[in-house]
Amino acid sequence: MRNACKYLIVALALLAATACSKFLEERTEDFDFLTPDNFPQTENDAELLLAGTLGKFRSQSYYDRAYYFLAEVSGELVNSTATSGSRYDFDAYTWQPNNEYVVNLWNASYDIIDGANTMIRKVPVAGQLSDEKKRWYVGAGRFIRALAYFNLVRNYGKLPLLTEPVTDPEPAANLARAEINEVYDLIAADLQYASDSLPAAWPGGLPGRPDQDAARALLAQVYLTMAGAPLRDNTKWAAAASYAKMVIDGGRYELLADFGDLWKVANNNNRESIYAIQYYTSGTGVSVMSVQSRPGNVGKESGWNYWTTSKSFMDEFPDTDKRKAATFLTSMDGKDYPAFSAGQPYLGKWIDAGRANFQDNNRRTNLNVPVIRFADVLLIYAEAENEANGPANAYTAINRVRDRAGLPALGGLTQAQFRDSVRKERTHELAFEYNRRYDLIRWQLLDQVMGNDTLSKKSYTPNKALYPIPENELQLNPGLGQNDGY
Repeated sequence: MRNACKYLIVALALLAATACSKFLEERTEDFDFLTPDNFPQTENDAELLLAGTLGKFRSQSYYDRAYYFLAEVSGELVNSTATSGSRYDFDAYTWQPNNEYVVNLWNASYDIIDGANTMIRKVPVAGQLSDEKKRWYVGAGRFIRALAYFNLVRNYGKLPLLTEPVTDPEPAANLARAEINEVYDLIAADLQYASDSLPAAWPGGLPGRPDQDAARALLAQVYLTMAGAPLRDNTKWAAAASYAKMVIDGGRYELLADFGDLWKVANNNNRESIYAIQYYTSGTGVSVMSVQSRPGNVGKESGWNYWTTSKSFMDEFPDTDKRKAATFLTSMDGKDYPAFSAGQPYLGKWIDAGRANFQDNNRRTNLNVPVIRFADVLLIYAEAENEANGPANAYTAINRVRDRAGLPALGGLTQAQFRDSVRKERTHELAFEYNRRYDLIRWQLLDQVMGNDTLSKKSYTPNKALYPIPENELQLNPGLGQNDGY
């Protein structure tokens, strides 16, 4: 929240103008007249706010690194190659409130929330925007706020709820934490508004802005999460299935024929991508996900060797599963697993396939990070429909995913058997995509899985389903208290 208190609208606008050239047309007007009181006025102003706020998701304090340690390395399928320090702490479940990634995600999230609150509060009084465009930009702001709070609540539990721009640091620094169900109520309300207010598609086809289907898909995922632990609200199964079905029935999205094509830079924003974090070819918009995900001893293709997966997980995939080759990296630049630097297979999805020379652009890439894609929506529908009504109407969705993978169709299962099947399908289809830890929590399996994991079992305790409130936040606001589990 300390960073959020420093949020300046004009600085954000100037940053967006320089860092988001792929997202916006260049703005040439003089910025001298802009003040927090009269900004935004025009659609270009609203674009600057939107692009600047979205741009914060791209940083190494968020989707490009910090969030990955919290979401995936702390699951059992991705392992840090570090043997000590802040990265290793996620494998060993030994993190402390000053862990850099725990702190970074919290601070970056509240920066984003403050930007979204500025959009929500300021856009409705913009003098040169039509009512329709005002709804669009407010809807985008509420989508962004919902996504930031959704990622926060799944990691930290009870949260201070900021719903207005921060203009005075004192009230913000003394907020109490809202209950988890209150946070989810705000998230759901934001996404329902966004679903009703965002356009089906933004004019001009510029990528990266949330639209109606993105809001519906994310809301389906939120309801799916609310139906599981810790809230266990069984009424949300039907709601999750309903919103997922809206996206499916809309016919706008489809599965790519080749699973491996999802992970090529040339296919960013493909027909399966519902919402993704956008990365560009230069400047502050490039990503380090690929270089972090590569082994460190493969010549000109070498990366930073941050994390690997395991042979045991790779062996879960039958050789007939067409996803296997794209999911796991077992050969690079003439060197084969297990001769890689960590002696383990690496994560194939982030390798930036088809790149001519990995040394170009300082080994940064512009491979987008998917937040939600069509296969995820199909599996959300399959899981939620099975829990609400049994498997009869859920087979078509899961079998579309399995068919693309070259696997036989499912049929004739009990509800419990289908539950096990869809959980396995999510684990394989969405591996390494910021989902695993949160799936284990909502399925009430985190204690079982991490309590038996080789690295984590010595230090894992049930209260570690949540991360600690960052130390600097507790110093600013001791009333926040520390997490003691769900």
